[in-house]
Amino acid sequence: MSVYLCSTPAFYALPTIRYIRAMRCSAVITCLLVLFPAVLYSQHTFLPEYERVVQRQRWFMQQRAFPADSIPAETMLKAVNTELARRQKNGQESIQYTWESLGPDTIAGRISSLAVHPNNPNFWVGGSGGGGVWYSSNRGASWQRFSTRNFPVYAIGCVVYNPHAPNELYAGTGEPNFASFTFPGAGIMRSVNGGQTWSQHGTATLKGSIADLVFHPDDDSLMFAACAGFGDVPGVYRSTNRGATWQRVLEGTSAMDIAIHPTRHNIIYATLSYPLGNSFNGIY
Repeated sequence: MSVYLCSTPAFYALPTIRYIRAMRCSAVITCLLVLFPAVLYSQHTFLPEYERVVQRQRWFMQQRAFPADSIPAETMLKAVNTELARRQKNGQESIQYTWESLGPDTIAGRISSLAVHPNNPNFWVGGSGGGGVWYSSNRGASWQRFSTRNFPVYAIGCVVYNPHAPNELYAGTGEPNFASFTFPGAGIMRSVNGGQTWSQHGTATLKGSIADLVFHPDDDSLMFAACAGFGDVPGVYRSTNRGATWQRVLEGTSAMDIAIHPTRHNIIYATLSYPLGNSFNGIY
């Protein structure tokens, strides 16, 4: 009896094995391409609403700060001064432009803060969400903007007068209103001549958005600041040298308001407020 064996030649089997391996790799890659975005989407979809809002806010900030985690206040101010110097060198500062409003007249910007001059109730100062610092000499009937071209940002969270020195005006930068279109700040801007000229004041310790600035009624060197933002930024800060340096004294989430007891000046009140809910929210 004869036995016959039939086998596939090696030169036929090798391409077949390679083809099977290639198909397997292709299938794995296809699964990854399909499933990975789906997993990411499902993770985003099932996140709590406040987490999704925070992610949007962080993305808005990080695309401007990359590759760092935040934009240093001194860097922003340096960039503004560099641009102003370039314009002056090229003669652009001498060009006088005439602007005419084309309307509409029924739309106004966001006003984040208002301060009245300690000795002149007719003179008001307002901080806007994205347009710098404005003033009115007729109790708000008409407004003009201070020359704030050297501000690192035009988003203003608060404006306050120093009650011990009425010519000193402080503007906390950054808009504390929680929205995807608001911009963080770059510290404090100060004017010692009633708003005619401004300079960055103190260190860049105060990041995020400065929602409030308060002077102690008995000590002109003692100040408190409420800061809003993310990470290690938010909280209440204290300064013992009129804002030159700051130390955080209350943390947890964004601080929005500070008040000193009218008769017992050693009692300080502060509010912490995360708009979508937080265990730290409340009055302290």
